[in-house]
Amino acid sequence: MRPLPKHIQNHPKLIHAYRPNVAAVIQRANGHVLWCERSKPPYSWQFPQGGMNEHESFEEALMRELHEELGIADPTKHFTIKQSLPETISYQFPVTVIERYLKRGIPSYIGQEQHWFLLHFSGTDQDINLSFEGEKSEFRRYVWDGPDMLRKVAHFKRKSYRKILKAFSVI
Repeated sequence: MRPLPKHIQNHPKLIHAYRPNVAAVIQRANGHVLWCERSKPPYSWQFPQGGMNEHESFEEALMRELHEELGIADPTKHFTIKQSLPETISYQFPVTVIERYLKRGIPSYIGQEQHWFLLHFSGTDQDINLSFEGEKSEFRRYVWDGPDMLRKVAHFKRKSYRKILKAFSVI
């Protein structure tokens, strides 16, 4: 872990832990993977992911996040869990990301600790509705593509993503 500057280490809203999180690599039968472009900041691509609520299992959190981020009414109808990693994968947020939250008075973790799943998607593009939450939508668009999309992932997530794609034999 990189040491954080003192003004961040001592900030009362800093949570000195990694945020528990679930994340999914979603594949179609043809092997293409779902990549989603964030609404804010735009031009940053990632896989669906999100924090866990208290008392949620990993699978419950995963299905809730798929509904919230992809607008799929009943994710259990369209996704099959093919694999999950036995260990979590963590990354630290850049100082600028942590500062952005703290300056607005919002608590910030130092990074994320993610439990990863590989899912098979049996639905169609019509089942995905990124705009169902209007202005609050997490993603602005998506593509089905291969591992070359790694170049469009935020720099601080790229190493983790490469490790995950290798673990799931996507690359």
